[in-house]
Amino acid sequence: MAKIAIDVITRQGPTVLLEQLADRLGFVRTSVRLYAALISRIADQEPVECGPTYGELLSIQLDELRRLELLCEAIAGLGVDPLEVVPADNLEALAVLEIVMDPQVSLPQALQAILNIEITNNNSWRMLISLAQATGHRELAVRIYETLRDEDRHLARMRSWSIQEPRLPAPRLDLEPLAAS
Repeated sequence: MAKIAIDVITRQGPTVLLEQLADRLGFVRTSVRLYAALISRIADQEPVECGPTYGELLSIQLDELRRLELLCEAIAGLGVDPLEVVPADNLEALAVLEIVMDPQVSLPQALQAILNIEITNNNSWRMLISLAQATGHRELAVRIYETLRDEDRHLARMRSWSIQEPRLPAPRLDLEPLAAS
C-alpha cells in the first residue's frame, strides 16, 4: 500500500508538490497574521513573567516571513509564478487567529491555541520534506529541513510558554476504598 502511494506521488510529483507548497503558503501567510495579532495584544499589556516577550514574538514572525520567501522560491523553482498561485487560507489557523484577537480570551488560552497550530505546522513541514524527497527535489528538502529546525524551536518556545500557565494543583484521589470494594 505504501509503495502504491509513493508511486502515485512520484508520477504526480510536481502537481502534488505544488499543491502542498501552496497549502503551506496559505498556512504561513495566516501564521504571520497570527503572530502580528499576538504581538499587538501583548504590546498593550504588562510583561507576563513566564510568557513571551515582544522581541521573541517578533523574531518568530520574522521567521514566518522568511518561510513565505522560501515557499515562493520553491514554487518558482517548479516553473510556476508564485504570484499566480492562490493559496487557500487554512481554516484552523484562521479560527485560532479569531481566538487570539478575542479580548475575552486570556493570554494563556491564546498561547494554548497557538501551540496547537504550531504542532500542526511542525508536522506539515515534516510531511513536505518527505514529499520533496519522494519527488526528487533533494535541495528543496534540505532547505525545508533547515526551516524545520527553526520550527522545532518555535514549538519548544510555545510549549514552554503554555506550560508556564498557572495551574491548579492536581486533585488527590484516595483510591484505597475503591480497591477494597
